[in-house]
Amino acid sequence: MTQQDKIKVCIIDDDMVYRDLIRSILEKDDRIKLYGEYQSALAFLPQLKSPFQPDVCLIDVVMPEMSGLECAKLIKLKNPNIHIIIITAFPTQESMAEARKFGAGYVQKGTIGEFLMDKIITHLNDKKELFVSLDQSHNEASKEEVSEEILQIIHKLESVQDNVSKLSPTQRKVIQLRKENKSINEIAGLLNMPGSTVTTHLHRGLHRLNIPNLLEYINIEDNQTT
Repeated sequence: MTQQDKIKVCIIDDDMVYRDLIRSILEKDDRIKLYGEYQSALAFLPQLKSPFQPDVCLIDVVMPEMSGLECAKLIKLKNPNIHIIIITAFPTQESMAEARKFGAGYVQKGTIGEFLMDKIITHLNDKKELFVSLDQSHNEASKEEVSEEILQIIHKLESVQDNVSKLSPTQRKVIQLRKENKSINEIAGLLNMPGSTVTTHLHRGLHRLNIPNLLEYINIEDNQTT
């Protein structure tokens, strides 16, 4: 495969530790070319005015100055052919529904989804955009018409709040600061601890919250064309 044939991927995430993780996964696949890393939407968007045109953008939802969803909308307006995959540690019905409007994929951080990112990217042209919608429970269809998988996800998301009591005081602080758009480095400074320790508390806290792994409900193979 020549360099021109490779899938060009950009990572837009203010968390350097997470960018390092995703980079290490993508670099193992010789069909993928890492086309750039950016710590904010505002750092990336000017690049779209140049011949620089990635095939896929991985975009974090929570970033300073501009959210990942707003960034994704602007990218799609500029070049509808760029595939968008939203990545987030805090999946919500609202953000998933918003991503659905412009056909973005949606992958939860801290799950097997991120470790399958190379496979998801290399199969984008063989299937529909990767997405699980949770808003079906709020439409006019009866409950019997909503798939069992969707109901399971909704039930698990509703139970996440009950798991907050299982968090340690430090995990609560780290997750709260992350919700306030603080980067790993910023949290480390505020709590006076190494960034690696912050990442550990964040991952363990998310594990205790037991946020559902959305990829468990997706059969990628069934969506491939022959």
